[in-house]
Amino acid sequence: MSNQNHAGISLEKIKESQKEYAKFSAKWWKKNKVVNWAVVILFGIIFFAFLIVSIFPIYAVKYKLAGSSFDQTMENKIIEDYYKDLKNEGKMNLPFKDYNSQSVVDDLNELIQNEAGKLAGDYGVYIQDLDSGKEYGLNTDKKFTAASLSKLFVAAAYYKEAVLDPSLVESNLLLKNEDRISGNGSTYNDPVGSEYQASLLMEKMLKESDNTAMAILTREVGADKVEKLIQDLGLKNTSFYYNDTSPYDMGSFLNQLYNKDILLDDNTKAMLDNMQNTSFEDRLPYYLPAGTRVAHKIGNWDGAYSDAGIIYGKNKNYIIVVMTENANYEEAVNFMRKISQVVYNYFNS
Repeated sequence: MSNQNHAGISLEKIKESQKEYAKFSAKWWKKNKVVNWAVVILFGIIFFAFLIVSIFPIYAVKYKLAGSSFDQTMENKIIEDYYKDLKNEGKMNLPFKDYNSQSVVDDLNELIQNEAGKLAGDYGVYIQDLDSGKEYGLNTDKKFTAASLSKLFVAAAYYKEAVLDPSLVESNLLLKNEDRISGNGSTYNDPVGSEYQASLLMEKMLKESDNTAMAILTREVGADKVEKLIQDLGLKNTSFYYNDTSPYDMGSFLNQLYNKDILLDDNTKAMLDNMQNTSFEDRLPYYLPAGTRVAHKIGNWDGAYSDAGIIYGKNKNYIIVVMTENANYEEAVNFMRKISQVVYNYFNS
């Protein structure tokens, strides 16, 4: 039988070409289906990670870093007194440069605004006279990164749960691998399965700003209860999940703690005791008279440095909160030191 032709091309060649095309198509689809599935899977992973961070921001990098009072890359020591070191003259923009302990302050709000305005970044300050209730400040309702100030909310939420079950304070809690948060604190280096009394973790979290201790206590009490406590206290510019707060909200929290509106007497005392004589006394307490009681908590993140506390002065008790964003570390620390001295003398001279 002779070969059939179609437009000058044999039928057999056409069939062979069709077979080759079919083989090529099969290989192409097989190959591209694999690539497409790989892309779909990769996209799914990225989307899921984005969803987790968006809906549950407690897992975000910012939150993890902000949990630390001092990241490992930052100096973990009390910095020197730059005001007494003439070698540093002109190298740094020191706040309250013209102020000394004998200086008279007529307008505290104006002084704070003027001094903060000279420095890099944003500053927020809240001050409250606990006798009269009179308030002073700057950017009091502005949201700042809470950093380790959030540990105060964890402590209060845990102590509040202990009202219903007093054994919680002395209960034994285990370290899990997922609790480890690097940065400040020695608990991070302990082996998985290590056991601690909750009261010891509370002390480590507040006095040493131990991040892993915070993680264990947060897991135990539940982040949702920490967030609910914040809402119940009326802190409108604060979120535990997003790790931010305002100077006013921190001041309100300390006011309610001081007045025992959050916790019972014993737990209030325990919490305030753990906030005194901490490992980080280089900010609000630095220039205060020896023996002055300061119940406070510092916070550190990149550009966000803070200290919030209750000062038990010679004549008057008061609250002072200082927070920053995009600030210079040395400038911010020296601002906190000097404003603390200014306010102490303002109330106690």
